[in-house]
Formats: sequence, structure tokens, C-alpha cells
Amino acid sequence: MSGRSQALRLPARLKLQGSEVQIEAMGQALWVQPCDDQSQNLATWLKGFYADHPALPEAFLAEREDAPPQERDWA
Repeated sequence: MSGRSQALRLPARLKLQGSEVQIEAMGQALWVQPCDDQSQNLATWLKGFYADHPALPEAFLAEREDAPPQERDWA
């Protein structure tokens, strides 16, 4: 360990493409995945997501009723 960082060595059979990775903590586990240009660009990801998923129907929230505001004691 040097300063505030740690190095992680992966076995050759688990080699990732590219030179950068994203690391996310999930409890005590780590999720490691290669970075690619698209994963870094939210706009590109959203366009791909909406292109792959059908639009919601017009009546999706038509019958939804908002709940009345909650009364709170701010004292």
C-alpha cells in the first residue's frame, strides 16, 4: 500500500481489456469491470437504454392518485 491507495493483481486468466477499470464496493465485496467510452458517458448509455426498451404506455400512471401531504410536528 502506498499512501491512500492499494494495488490489485488479477490472475492472467481474469485479464480485463483496456487499461482502466471501474471499482464499486458492494458490502465487503468489490465489483471490478473494465471502463469503456460508453460506460463513462451517461448520455450514450441512456440513448442505448431507451433504444433497447419500449416506451411506457400513455396510461402508465393515469390512475395514480397523489397522497395528501403529511402533517408534521416541526417543534
